[in-house]
Amino acid sequence: IQLFSDNSYENIENYIKKLIDLKSLIISQEELFVFSINSQIGIDYFLTYKNFNSKNEALSYCKKLSFVKKCLIINPQTNNF
Repeated sequence: IQLFSDNSYENIENYIKKLIDLKSLIISQEELFVFSINSQIGIDYFLTYKNFNSKNEALSYCKKLSFVKKCLIINPQTNNF
């Protein structure tokens, strides 16, 4: 579940700090993941929450979250060239 994205890693770190400060009772830092995508226009960083085995499982869980306004389910894949 994507929570936030930005082209600045510092903004990602600041978002995580605020999120943990505000929601520490319901969210654990171990459930947060950051990955990046490098393209011709630069690097974009993504903050995601939890890992799920299927899109349906993620959507079902997302409907129960109070701190997510709109669910965006992503499936980051690694390419090894």
